[in-house]
Amino acid sequence: MTFFSVRESLANQPGVHGEEQRKVLTQSLDTWLGQLLAASVAEIRANPSEFALIAVGSLGRGEPTVHSDLDLVLLHQPRARHAEKVAAGIWYPIWDSGMPLDHSVRTIAQARAMATQDPKVVTGLLDARLVAGDAELGSRLHQDIHADWRKSSAKMLPQLRELVGERRTRSGDLFQLLEPDLKDSYGGLRDVGILRALGATWRVEIGQADWLDSAKFLLDVRSRMHLRSRGDRLRLQDQPEIAQDLGFHNAAELLRSIYLAGRQIAYASDRAWSQLERPKGKRDIRRPIADGVVIHGGEVVLAKTSMPHLESGHGIVDLTLSVAAASAVAELPISPFLLGRLSKTDRMVAQDWNSAMRNSLLQILGSRFGMRSTWESLDQFHLISRWLPEWEHVRSLPQFNSLHEFTVDRHLVECVVQGQELTRTVNRPDLLLMACLLHDIGKGLEGDHSVVGAQMARDIMTRMRFNDHDIRSVELLVLHHLLLADTATRRDIEDPAVVDSLCGQLESAENIELLLALTLADSRATGPSLRSQWRENLIAEAAQRAIQKLSGEIPAKTEPAFNGSMYSADSEGLIFHAENESDGYRVVIGLPDQIGLLAAVAGVFAMHRLHVRAADLYEDHLRAIQVWNIKPLFGDLPDVDLLRRDIKRALSGEMDLEGKLEGTQVRDSTVVVNLSRVSDQQTVVEVRARDRKALLYDISRAISSCALTITGARISTLGLDAVDVFFIRNSQGDPPTEIEGQRAISAIRRRLAPEID
Repeated sequence: MTFFSVRESLANQPGVHGEEQRKVLTQSLDTWLGQLLAASVAEIRANPSEFALIAVGSLGRGEPTVHSDLDLVLLHQPRARHAEKVAAGIWYPIWDSGMPLDHSVRTIAQARAMATQDPKVVTGLLDARLVAGDAELGSRLHQDIHADWRKSSAKMLPQLRELVGERRTRSGDLFQLLEPDLKDSYGGLRDVGILRALGATWRVEIGQADWLDSAKFLLDVRSRMHLRSRGDRLRLQDQPEIAQDLGFHNAAELLRSIYLAGRQIAYASDRAWSQLERPKGKRDIRRPIADGVVIHGGEVVLAKTSMPHLESGHGIVDLTLSVAAASAVAELPISPFLLGRLSKTDRMVAQDWNSAMRNSLLQILGSRFGMRSTWESLDQFHLISRWLPEWEHVRSLPQFNSLHEFTVDRHLVECVVQGQELTRTVNRPDLLLMACLLHDIGKGLEGDHSVVGAQMARDIMTRMRFNDHDIRSVELLVLHHLLLADTATRRDIEDPAVVDSLCGQLESAENIELLLALTLADSRATGPSLRSQWRENLIAEAAQRAIQKLSGEIPAKTEPAFNGSMYSADSEGLIFHAENESDGYRVVIGLPDQIGLLAAVAGVFAMHRLHVRAADLYEDHLRAIQVWNIKPLFGDLPDVDLLRRDIKRALSGEMDLEGKLEGTQVRDSTVVVNLSRVSDQQTVVEVRARDRKALLYDISRAISSCALTITGARISTLGLDAVDVFFIRNSQGDPPTEIEGQRAISAIRRRLAPEID
């Protein structure tokens, strides 16, 4: 049986995968390549003892898949004749087979010279394996490359470190991507090879058990992926089938397991690099940094006086929290040996918290730069779940949402880090940090995660022995952690009923102050789509009005950031002002209000390929004021005079916007349109749809076609989706009747999804 028949057979045998598949492929490839070498040597009557065929890469490690490339070196003695002819007798049959091939012909001296100049070459050759030919030649290469690496690693490691950083920037973290690259993303299989190379320097102790198991799992996933297609990126559309093949219930389970494996590899990698880059002191002195905690060898360990607690388990949770707090504050790693010992302690369950334990936890949460690394090291040894059992279900829990950069647990950690920057804006920074840690703790469980999480937060805070007032505050913050953002971006906060509702749900000015900080931290920890100064200003304004109301003040009418008195109008009454911002343009437009005004401006922007990322509408004394945040899809902002002229032409009917935008409409089966009567004065239409060119034009045109006036709007682009909110009134200036509202909903649906309504 040839190698190709073996590969074809494996591709059609679902039961043969993982390590068994890699073993069969390695043996088949070795046999085939050995035959090619023997045939080529015999054909030109060369001396077999002068040649060795060396496999590098996946075959060198014994990890090939059915679609792996071949990376081969024909090694030869310096005196060998016809080396290139022998090589040609191997390479051409491989090329004829269609297999991708990376090849070279080298003496040992040439291979060593290349390896001392290029970190990529040396890390590849460290995994080199003899496939066929002279065993002594292969053994000498192995010994010489490893010896050279130990001698030259001090010089080459900074270059290798830079390459790892560049790849991480380019390919991202495997344990945070919805479509991770199992090979190149940080924490993936390429980092497994780097770890082996770091261990081969003999300069660092990398351990093996956990991250090697994780590497085997990623190899199993990759082997299964390659049975279906080439490539190392696990696409969303392929995940359900791969999950089923590997025995997972669903794609989320598969992705979570991949994340956990990637985190273990990344943790081992981070620790290895940290050890290599740590300054070497002249004397290794034990220096105390907290009660029962010292620094030794650049790591946080227990003082000798604390060892009896480790042996007996008495007070071990208190002691461990103290160690973690010292690590986070000092920004130094906890000894993995100590973490391993602590993880094996039966009494590492925090059921009876005291004030010292609570204070240590708050120290960790407030420790700024040290919090991330300390938390991750604790989580790698499952210690956080021992103190906080509710944490286990959010560990590496995927978020299938384009808004989120991180898994649920990492998002919570990032929210705490962002919250640290806001602690001086609130009277109770401890409650802010606890709310940041717990606000999404209910995700992944059945039911509304805010409601579920609020009850969990109450249980956790009770277990930690916070007082009733503090428990109630954090419970409310978790329950309503989306309320302030939703109110600010989807409601008219000039309406007293909206402010009254906000106050009623949050109960106190202190809670609103805390919720403002939590909302900002949550947004900043979510992703780029929510990191908007425009959005934060709206949220802060809503919070301030509620605080004023609860303090007995009458909230003053908010003056828009831009109003008609700030700029002069042209002879026809049009204000048009554009200014460059850090990432786009802010455009202010003022015109006498009229039906179709928003549609006309939105249509002109769409016609000129200007992407609307946010917009706000105000009612001024004489004009409707529109404030737009836009970014050209290509190049710079078009000429301002041209935009001003096109808006006038669109409003007067001289320009056929409908005709110019023809073809931009697409059928969107995911569109959601809701109408809400928020108060006696306010009716809101909310539209959620896939963002696209002319979307805002289509929505506003549909509303205008029902003889309804748009008096205000909150336009937001969140990732791939647009969430647009419009405040509407009828021609009499009143909230629309139920019939008028339903007519508007139908018009919007017909416009956005013509085959659905």
